[in-house]
Amino acid sequence: MQMPPLSPGWEPTRLTLQRYANAVAALPRAGALHDDRWSHVSLHPTDLSDGGRGLASAPTPLSDGSLLVSTLDIGNHQIHIEAGSDLVSVDVSAGPSPKSVGEAVAALAAAHGSNIEVDVSRYDDASEQIYDHSHATAWHRNTMWVVDTFAMLTKGVDGEVAGPHLWPHGFDIATEWFSTKTVGEGESEASPQIAVGFYPSEEDAYFYANPWPFDSAWADAPMPDGVHWHVDGWQGAVLPAANLGGADDRQQVLDFARGVHSLARDALS
Repeated sequence: MQMPPLSPGWEPTRLTLQRYANAVAALPRAGALHDDRWSHVSLHPTDLSDGGRGLASAPTPLSDGSLLVSTLDIGNHQIHIEAGSDLVSVDVSAGPSPKSVGEAVAALAAAHGSNIEVDVSRYDDASEQIYDHSHATAWHRNTMWVVDTFAMLTKGVDGEVAGPHLWPHGFDIATEWFSTKTVGEGESEASPQIAVGFYPSEEDAYFYANPWPFDSAWADAPMPDGVHWHVDGWQGAVLPAANLGGADDRQQVLDFARGVHSLARDALS
């Protein structure tokens, strides 16, 4: 199955969508049930009531017992904010400001009795945004394909996994496997892990597979054609989207991710 392409020249719309993602994730970051894997700050694929598919925030408990969930329904160019029986839908076709989106989320929470202290700097841009319908639609189709591919990967991995989900701060779709052991990280401890993701950059969109802690010997391991290791700044294997193009893009991505899992998992377990 071929990956739906992103649109040339889509970077301005990508930035807009990332700002909206940060705006709707600000409330759950502050008020949702904390998750040690930080999935409460990510957006999760969901089925919408109208049959479309989108990416929804983690539910945030409100004072009246309701849960607030915001959904990027970019297939329909909407952001839906729901709490109890209340639904506020924001039409993003005209590129409303991230500030107006974040304030709409906060206003619905306040209407249900909650004034959660949110980091408003995550949506303080009050300017009108660039939003191209065709570019947004292409991203939506591409993202749903990536989500489905990563869901297949996750189902085939034993142990604790998280995702697929969208990380608003980086605007990458990712899934993670976690080891049962922990290692020191500064003054704290963390689980070794393998993150597999996709970053939809206009110029150099790529899939990545990051085993952590990284063993430099892995960079000498043979990899499939079109894959290379990135070791400057962050360490991991990279499959540029431009290097897809075989008989089955999905299988190529899965083979890439599974190859890194096979290489690194025993050492991290």
